[in-house]
Amino acid sequence: MASDWLAGFDKRPADRTMKDVEAIAARLRRLPALDRLPPALIHQVALCGYYEDLEKGITLFRQGDRGTSWYAVLSGSLEIRVNDAPSGADAVVAASTGGAPEKGSSWAVRGTLGPGATFGESVLRDTPRQSTVVTRSPVELLRVEQRDFRLMWEKNREAMAELAVTGSSAAVQGVGGGSERGAGGPKLRNGFNSEGVSRSSPPPHQQQPATSAQTRTPTPPSHQSTSSASKRCFSPESPSPASAITDTPSGQVARAGWVLRALLLARSPGLLRDRRSSTSTSGPVTSVGSPSGTGQPHRAVHRRCASGSDLVDWLLDLAGGPGVGKRTTNHHHHHHHRRHSSHSQQQHHQHQYQNQQNMQMQQQCVCPMVTSRQQAAAMWQALLEEGVISHVTQEQPFKDKFLFYRFWQDAESSSSSSNHGKAWEGEGCDWMPTNEDVAEAEEECVEALAVLAQRAPDAAMRLILRKPTHERTADDLETIYEELQHIKALSHLSNSVKKELASVIVFEAHPRAGTVLFQQGDEGRSWFIILKGSVNVVIHGKGTVTTLHEGDDFGKLALINDAPRAATIVLREGNCHFLRVDKDDFDRILRDVEANTVRLTEHGHDVLVLEKISASAAVPRSHFKYTVMAGTPQKMLDHLLETRLDGRGVSKRSRGSAGGDEDEEGGADDDEDGEDDDDDANDDRAPPPSSIHISADPFLDDFLLTHIIFMPTHQLVTELSRHYHIESPNQDSEFVLSCKRRVVQFVHRWVTTIRNPVFDDPAALQFLQELAKEVEEESTKWKSLRAETKLMQRVMSCLRRHASERDARAGQKWKLPPCGQPISLFGKPTAAKASASQDDDDDTCGGIIIRQNDDIIFRVYCADHTYCTLRFPLSTTAETIKYSAADKLGLPHDDLVLAEVKSSGERVLFKDNDVSIPTGLSVNGRIFISPKDHLDALTCLPEQECATEGMQADLEMFSTKELAFHMAIFDWNLFCCIHEYELVYHTFGRHHFGKITANLDVFLRRFNEIQYWVVTELCMTPSLGKRVQLLRKFIKLAAYCKEYQNLNAFFAVVMGLSNMAVSRLSLTWEKIPSKFRKMFTEFEALIDPSRNHRAYRLSVGKLAPPIVPFMPLLLKDMTFTHEGNKTCLGGLVNFEKMHMLAQTLRSIRHCRTRHFVVEPPSPKSEGEIRSYIRCLRAIDNQRVLTSLSQKLEPRRS
Repeated sequence: MASDWLAGFDKRPADRTMKDVEAIAARLRRLPALDRLPPALIHQVALCGYYEDLEKGITLFRQGDRGTSWYAVLSGSLEIRVNDAPSGADAVVAASTGGAPEKGSSWAVRGTLGPGATFGESVLRDTPRQSTVVTRSPVELLRVEQRDFRLMWEKNREAMAELAVTGSSAAVQGVGGGSERGAGGPKLRNGFNSEGVSRSSPPPHQQQPATSAQTRTPTPPSHQSTSSASKRCFSPESPSPASAITDTPSGQVARAGWVLRALLLARSPGLLRDRRSSTSTSGPVTSVGSPSGTGQPHRAVHRRCASGSDLVDWLLDLAGGPGVGKRTTNHHHHHHHRRHSSHSQQQHHQHQYQNQQNMQMQQQCVCPMVTSRQQAAAMWQALLEEGVISHVTQEQPFKDKFLFYRFWQDAESSSSSSNHGKAWEGEGCDWMPTNEDVAEAEEECVEALAVLAQRAPDAAMRLILRKPTHERTADDLETIYEELQHIKALSHLSNSVKKELASVIVFEAHPRAGTVLFQQGDEGRSWFIILKGSVNVVIHGKGTVTTLHEGDDFGKLALINDAPRAATIVLREGNCHFLRVDKDDFDRILRDVEANTVRLTEHGHDVLVLEKISASAAVPRSHFKYTVMAGTPQKMLDHLLETRLDGRGVSKRSRGSAGGDEDEEGGADDDEDGEDDDDDANDDRAPPPSSIHISADPFLDDFLLTHIIFMPTHQLVTELSRHYHIESPNQDSEFVLSCKRRVVQFVHRWVTTIRNPVFDDPAALQFLQELAKEVEEESTKWKSLRAETKLMQRVMSCLRRHASERDARAGQKWKLPPCGQPISLFGKPTAAKASASQDDDDDTCGGIIIRQNDDIIFRVYCADHTYCTLRFPLSTTAETIKYSAADKLGLPHDDLVLAEVKSSGERVLFKDNDVSIPTGLSVNGRIFISPKDHLDALTCLPEQECATEGMQADLEMFSTKELAFHMAIFDWNLFCCIHEYELVYHTFGRHHFGKITANLDVFLRRFNEIQYWVVTELCMTPSLGKRVQLLRKFIKLAAYCKEYQNLNAFFAVVMGLSNMAVSRLSLTWEKIPSKFRKMFTEFEALIDPSRNHRAYRLSVGKLAPPIVPFMPLLLKDMTFTHEGNKTCLGGLVNFEKMHMLAQTLRSIRHCRTRHFVVEPPSPKSEGEIRSYIRCLRAIDNQRVLTSLSQKLEPRRS
């Protein structure tokens, strides 16, 4: 708080506490002249500096005086005056009252010093002052006495050198205020106060030409000086989010700012009004003409500003968002009347009529893109960071608080307006929009809000990254950490390192191409990661050797080796954004990581790498001090058995490492409880109790979910058998007994967590049978093994149930219908032909698991569209299918390939070792066989360009809620058939495991089927009226899918409505009510992929199961983790990668921890709906869909 640093300054330097110094230092870091100094040096300044509060017209010192102090301007402005009298004449300066100089004087004003300026460096040389400095307004100054300034100079000569040069240049020339690095230096637009010295802005006619849509939009003046972009620049220590990061705003943002300002002035003119504030940045601000309440005579006037809270309220009101504090024109009318009392009566009536007209038009501009106060604040921040609006004292980012902000026109027009020309003079502080302006702004309102809504998430993230690191909250750190998880340059780092980086990494932006970040031979000070833009890497004598782009990093090598920079880095384009880690933080993190790392070695090689869990990162209920980072599979298993399972028969998980095993172990002697656990463990549609609770220390859970990647099941059971049979004359019986207990506990947890894949593996099946027999026999020898005997009995009960179910489904056959319908059981009619009265789930694969050895019947086509019908197990390889089809079709075996031909004509080749071929086809795809040289001859079947066969029904006859309910039931059954391992097989390649992903394939096909069904139904409805009703129905369907937490179908419906063939139907969209357009826009915001689908992730994180998640995003997370992290590092398994993969798999288990039990709506046509939703007609050829759409609504001229 501002009062903290002022209270600290009030104390003598010797009496200041560390808290006082920190508060003062935080305030000083906002000054451009000090922002690049090391933290230790800023603390020295904070410790010895003094605070000065001076009125207007005070002479600080006179030209020729002996210097005693160095100064930095905190707020207000000062005037630099230089005596121009001939040599020997007396220097005449203004009196202490600040009045005019005496008659006959010869002086000239050489510049002004604003917030951030520094001056007075002549104290280093004991030379006289070269100018006179007089306060132009009430000012706040930081003063450092000569003795203290010299001491800081001697101890920090290198860091202070540039500061002194810049400051003295500013004092003499009136141009250096702490935002320039000497004359002509490039300025970093990384969030620092942009100017220490005020100067006139260039007129808009000197800006770049505007497009036709923007010809009437004034362009904000450049935030930069015209200095050379090639001069070397340094990275500042700590960024401030209060100022712009670009030279000039983009055309879209500038236009959006004009639209909002025009609407603000037209609808709520009293909201933007003159306000008077005290000289302190935290002082009260009141409207001009209203009593200050303090009696203080010195208050600055800020033209046309509004509080952040009022602006947020207004934006929510404009967009029809929630939490609106209703701000209407009438509410502020008395302010508007007072402020414009000098206007003519005719002008006043014109404005009044204009406001009434705009009030009537307000509903036409309602845009539902602003859904929360946080989003609205982020949209205003997007304007602030490009300089369209600013804080009145340039010291705050946008906040939803009683802080005041204004548009750039209002900030600039009050100073040197005569220099700006007529191009924008009319939009200064007295400008009011005409009827034409308001109509234009109304028309562009939705587009302007869409632009800002799109930029808001990134602006919010940059706001966090530009905060001083000590001001970041726990939520800020978590947000940054999530962002770092998806940066390619950091993918090789451990999660603990990323969490450390989240607290120190900062944002930096450079607006100009050609800017040099550092020179070859310079000392390495920072490590950079490119967020946006590109840089050239230049080496002396070789020129540009490479170009680095978004996601790449540079500068780390010099920090690691403590060596000079090996190359020069030059911006290849303008407006480049970076993340920066400074050397001190980089070294500290590396030291901490190494200090907290424990390495176990055998025969001179690392076999296990552990990392100490920091106190801040430790999970409250976990008593483990180390987490596994890497290791050999055998050593990780040894560590797991020794540390995560107790040989005394009580699982350590029940003492705090997990919540799930308390009932498992505590109820081991209760047969009834055991049977209940068996039922849950063997239910394929719901995880067992052990998987419901996520372990506070997830090492055991991670190992079970991912061991198939680095330790196949046959190796695992071999190691478990070795542990169980440890026998040695030197080992006491208690040690042997504890080993046996640990193995049994592990096996029980393994079976209840993984379920079917354990029983389906021959090696695991044999091991379980042998282990159960041995435990039963040894329980007579060791009475204390009785609890473990009960556990093995439960395991064998699960096994028997699984075998019984498998036998019941033996001989199960599936078919891939020839007309594009989804896979269904053989011997059952397809959904398209099913009776409306059928309600049996067996007519499709919904609710029935497709197993490895199930047969499937499908067709394979030739280039001439002849085909053969084959029947093979789903685990059959593409090579076997290929040669069998060749034999049936009479084709030679030479150089044949198996391929999918999609409805678009695209051909996708299958590898010989691919499995589960028929289930992986697209919605309307077909399997073809062809010689490799004749692939071009393959064309899609005529029926592939038509809709897939589905039940013929009038969709309008079905209740939308009932439709969504049965879709949720069907999709839930499909989702529950998917085992977590199928995502692993899909990510790493099915051929590596010899396993199928048929259930996952069917679920993914369902997503595409729903998406294209929505587009197909709309594009095949010729009547405009019916099409409007259908569009409304699909929007309502998406809302009900969201209500039932069927997020996979929700995404599919919304993406279908966003398809180009639907979005272009402007006549259809225009006729749906505004509330449906608003609802759809909210849905689009929820599926927005920006920031790695952050909106969706935040939303789903608040839901309780059961949930049908958006599966493509989970697969994307798996793929990103796999491709961005090596599986093995230095011969050790990278268990950090395994942990990240397991986190995604656990999210699937979390979604299924409760059964889908929802009260069904009142049934009207239940049987028909159930049959209809199982097989939807769909065209997945975008060209065909677009053609149908254009026939419905031809392109307008």
